[in-house]
Amino acid sequence: MPRHPSHVRTLSLALATAVLLGAAAAQATDFMVYKVSLKVVAQMVTPGPNFDVFVTQKLGNNDVINLALGKPLGSKIDKGVILAGAGNFEPHGTTNSPIEKLIVFDPSQNGAAQVVATVAVATSITYEGGAASASKAQGGGFGTATVLDTVLGTPAENGFLSTTVNGGAQGSGGHLGVSGGNVVFPSISGVGNAWGPIKFNFTDKNTNVIHFDGVILKAEGKVSGKPIGSFTQ
Repeated sequence: MPRHPSHVRTLSLALATAVLLGAAAAQATDFMVYKVSLKVVAQMVTPGPNFDVFVTQKLGNNDVINLALGKPLGSKIDKGVILAGAGNFEPHGTTNSPIEKLIVFDPSQNGAAQVVATVAVATSITYEGGAASASKAQGGGFGTATVLDTVLGTPAENGFLSTTVNGGAQGSGGHLGVSGGNVVFPSISGVGNAWGPIKFNFTDKNTNVIHFDGVILKAEGKVSGKPIGSFTQ
């Protein structure tokens, strides 16, 4: 049964999760989709009556989904819709044209329609080393990404504004294989972090529109498990 190292794709998806990475390919590409978890703590400074005030905002998966869809934080997420990382398993080393992306994914749809929104795209990924064994491969890397402007819903009131962030990650995963003439995709596991500026609009509980323009204090992303879907784009 042929096997091919998958650690570079594992790292790409780990980076996609942690750094809000991903990229639209110039030609049709087959993407594998993995479930991700993302936690962001951001802070900005605003003028107060006497002294400047620090404002801290936390974002989890549902918050990122709502902002990407142009909806108020706390809005109910449609059943089955999740935050996901998408990439392929074509091995490559250092690259300035990665295809990974962080997306809002709806598995109830078909094909590219499963991608409800693209949250962020990768702009560069560099792999630092890697080690492969009979059962898995592992390694680390770093990269840059662009958080995209929200185009759905009401982005002037709820949505991301484009910024560029940096990050690093480490991950591991099994090898691609073939069984019965079909490609067998492996389970993967990765964790990473991100830093840089972050901007978004959101409507608070008093219906005031807050224009958040600050920095990421902490951002951690995780990707794990087997692929939950695929699409061609």
